[in-house]
Amino acid sequence: MRQQLFKTISSYMLFMFVVWFAALALATDYELNVNFDPIEKRLEGIEEVSLVPQSTTAYFLLLGNLAREKNPFLDDRGIDEGYPNGFEATSTTIEKVMAVGPDWERPLEYHYLSLSPELQEYSLKENVLAIDLPPVIAGEEVTLRIHFCTNFPRISVGDQGMTEEVFTWRFGWYPLLAARQGDWYEKDKTARLDTEGGFPLELPAASYRATVIVPQDYRLVCGADHIQETQVGGQVEYQAWNDSPVRSIPLTIGPDYGRFTLAELPIPIDVFFLPGHAETARLFATYATDILADYQDRFGSYPRRRLTIVENPNKNGLSFAADGIVWLSNMFFTHRHVTLPGILNRICEFTLAHEIAHQWWGIGVGVDMNAENWLSEGLAQYLAVTYFEGKYGEFGPNTFGLEGDGIIEGFIRSQFDFINLREHQIELPYLMESARGFDETIVKPLDQVQYENASQVRLYDKGYLVARTIASTIGKEDFERGLKKAFELNSHRLITVEGLREQLEQETGQPLEELFTTWLRTPASVDYSVEIIGREETTQGHRTSVRVSRTGGCIQPVILKATLDSGKAIRKEWSGENEEEIISFDSEARVIRVTIDPEHRIPDRERLNNNSPRKFVVPISKPALPLDAYIVQPNPEIRGFTLSYLDRLQVSAGFAGGGIDISKGRNHHLFLSASIAEGGLAGKIGYTYNAYQAVATGSPGTFLGPSTSTTISGHRLLTTGGPLPYLHIGVVEHPSINSSRSLSIGLDLPSFRTGRVRITAFDELRLFPNVYLQGNITLGLGIGELPPSLMFDLEELKSYGWMTKEGWVRAQFPGEHKLYGRMSLEFPLDLGAGFNLINLMRIDRGYFYTFTAAGTSWTGFDEFGKTDPKLELGVEMKFELSAIGGLLPITAVLGYAIPIPSWDGMYYFDFSL
Repeated sequence: MRQQLFKTISSYMLFMFVVWFAALALATDYELNVNFDPIEKRLEGIEEVSLVPQSTTAYFLLLGNLAREKNPFLDDRGIDEGYPNGFEATSTTIEKVMAVGPDWERPLEYHYLSLSPELQEYSLKENVLAIDLPPVIAGEEVTLRIHFCTNFPRISVGDQGMTEEVFTWRFGWYPLLAARQGDWYEKDKTARLDTEGGFPLELPAASYRATVIVPQDYRLVCGADHIQETQVGGQVEYQAWNDSPVRSIPLTIGPDYGRFTLAELPIPIDVFFLPGHAETARLFATYATDILADYQDRFGSYPRRRLTIVENPNKNGLSFAADGIVWLSNMFFTHRHVTLPGILNRICEFTLAHEIAHQWWGIGVGVDMNAENWLSEGLAQYLAVTYFEGKYGEFGPNTFGLEGDGIIEGFIRSQFDFINLREHQIELPYLMESARGFDETIVKPLDQVQYENASQVRLYDKGYLVARTIASTIGKEDFERGLKKAFELNSHRLITVEGLREQLEQETGQPLEELFTTWLRTPASVDYSVEIIGREETTQGHRTSVRVSRTGGCIQPVILKATLDSGKAIRKEWSGENEEEIISFDSEARVIRVTIDPEHRIPDRERLNNNSPRKFVVPISKPALPLDAYIVQPNPEIRGFTLSYLDRLQVSAGFAGGGIDISKGRNHHLFLSASIAEGGLAGKIGYTYNAYQAVATGSPGTFLGPSTSTTISGHRLLTTGGPLPYLHIGVVEHPSINSSRSLSIGLDLPSFRTGRVRITAFDELRLFPNVYLQGNITLGLGIGELPPSLMFDLEELKSYGWMTKEGWVRAQFPGEHKLYGRMSLEFPLDLGAGFNLINLMRIDRGYFYTFTAAGTSWTGFDEFGKTDPKLELGVEMKFELSAIGGLLPITAVLGYAIPIPSWDGMYYFDFSL
């Protein structure tokens, strides 16, 4: 769970770094002349901005200063995940500001202002540059010359700094003229906007020209329409400019980049790749050709003269876009063939399609990325999914496209070949977050977000589903024609959600206010259901009556599909005007099933009731994970069967036992299991309450993370002395973004007079960047005379035992009380780009540990200190591996422990998915 939290906050931080650039205003002209220094890690130079003043002060955003201070809400682990060498400040400083004319220049006064906390709660000082303008005639243009220096850090996320030896910064590496100049004012040394609603994050397009000088052995990559390269002594001067307005001059500067070009195309495509990845670069160029052709046909002409694709050295899958350029994570180049050649190809293509889609929505057409980011991410997801499904099919397993009949192909088919991109990568995450109560309004400013932890699902996944339901309601062709028209009218401009709605209404002639309001401006969700309530024979054949209902949502048509025992199907459209209605099907053959919304056009939060009778799938020869049906499959472990539905329900029954596992919402978990052996019946029954709490992240939105889990359960063990029932009460405190600390307390009570308490705690101290001193301790205390089955053991010790013909036998140290502790030192292993293990798996990260562990167990408090403590020294290496193109994470631990004082060491190995 902690890794999931870190992943979520890392995604949030990337999002914030991407969109801080917004809130800008149209400048008549930007001209930039800078030097790039990779040793000092800085860009230094001059910016000239021409503008028509709207007040006596011009306001510029210094976005680099938003990361000048370390995020105080993240713990050391979170910081080290973003900064491999420890936190380094990002900053933009101003040396002087001049007003310039054809043959004159004049120094201007300026001062710094803080930014109000609508978007971020830390590092707010000196984020706004306020320049006092000279008197001008109304409507007269002023040119400002700003001397600035931007220092950038070494980072892991791949943007706004240097990752390995590659510098990338898309938006705001220079002072940016703020949008809505006439709406800015100063209060308490803070720059504020006089606007209604949330703080707008908008990036109007402007005219840009840049000259960048880089060292001889570095290469500049830019998405500009034109790039001219000139040798200047021991350096290279690049000039970049565009034929039409853009939202930035994005930069990647690094050594060792190769280049593959498809130049003889209507839109030339460049792919810049790191060593060893030429084949993948060629493949991605061909993908981009298909994507551009599809998008231009459906959504309007590509807005730039060429497309540039860049391999970004971040290894965590983060990909992003700017004007005329997209960056794909290094992972898509290194993991494409892991486990099976080409296993990741289609996911790479889909990711590329999403990022290219931003050339139409989010970049080509600008949006408010604070409150209305659905227009960027939701619509980009819609473009990418419809492209993908047009090429690989809408239904069935379409994510991997396996070919051949080898052993590995057979294994992947048996485990993963059910995956449908839309169903399992988009709809399923939304259903799971909705079931946990993390659903909320899509269009809202960041400081009003209730569940920041689910923002990616809200904007990307639910955002796509809402775009899909709008398209299904008004007709896909009309929806896409409306998108195309909106793009053509607003390219290089800005659009709002209301503006898009009005454009779609003009194209279709349909009123869409209720549809847009319900799905985008309220926390609405919907549950459709269907039930067969009557059958009768008629002179024509059969009449089947069904009850259809809608809970929530809004009035919009939905399809009903009646399947006949002849194999044919009858379809009807239900208007959804009433929340409940009776509909009849007349058919020659008997209706065996009725399904509502069979193609999942509506973002239904509960799909089990979409079929009557309820649907059961029995995956015998191939795997399955339906969203609207129970799965029934053999369970050899209990010699029986298991019935399950997603992660909410699992019921098992067989000759050797059975069980029930139910999850309700995000808080409740009920479990029961039983097994039959010679001694009788063993099992457990219990309930866990998972509590969540708001976690401070530096965002003004609310981030909910798991805090504690409390369990009460009854157990029945089969022991040599007969059945042993006992009651268990346990509390676990989870680590979080703010702290690595964890604590668990367990109480086992076989009777009112006997029992045991077990307390386990873990914490760590950062000594140096990515070097941690870790400690964990376990204390076990017995109450009364413990039965042998509940006595404590020193199972954590690795080296105490002996070898037999059957293998390693671990030594037993039973006792009514126990004390164990381990102190370890963690170092990162430098694996470079990682290691490929004969193409079956890839080692992505590695850690080295040296540790000391000691423990003792005893009976009776008066014996404490009289038993010999067990002491061992050891080393461990932990590897984070991945398979199936990097989609299946694996952890492997290899260690060597030495018992003291015998010095007879033992190797051990652990492997987990």
